[in-house]
Amino acid sequence: MKYQQTKKSKAKFKIERIKAKKNFLSEIPFKIFTDGSAQTNPGETSCGYVVMINDEIVKHDSKRLGYGTNNTAEFNGLLEALKFCKEQAKEDYLYHNLTIFSDSQFMVNSINENYKLQNLVLIGLRDKIYKLIKSFESVKLHWIPRELNIIADELAGNMFKNV
Repeated sequence: MKYQQTKKSKAKFKIERIKAKKNFLSEIPFKIFTDGSAQTNPGETSCGYVVMINDEIVKHDSKRLGYGTNNTAEFNGLLEALKFCKEQAKEDYLYHNLTIFSDSQFMVNSINENYKLQNLVLIGLRDKIYKLIKSFESVKLHWIPRELNIIADELAGNMFKNV
């Protein structure tokens, strides 16, 4: 008899995968979450990031970016987080080794050089990100499901609530 995956078993698998990711995340004492948002695509965009130490939020910020795509917003979320960490690294050694999480597979794979970019705007943002990454001892960028990126997601999305 062949095993058929039902909707219920798929959902259970997804929940188990998220639990495993949560456990993985809790083992990392210093972590950064980034996100970008677009009202429409393309349209008005914003980004946000969260810096956590021992699961306590030590910094969060969001920014309106103007007209763009969801991808430019995602790249800008990472860029803003890296700018903040570069400033902090001048005084705090903790900021020399970064572990960053995003729910944008496209952005993570583009920065990790798994995807080749063709969009000139994104290439420009990627180059700025690479330049900033060179400022640190190490930078690890990981994809996580949206369910684990709630705070950064809300920061980026909330920029539109009072428009």
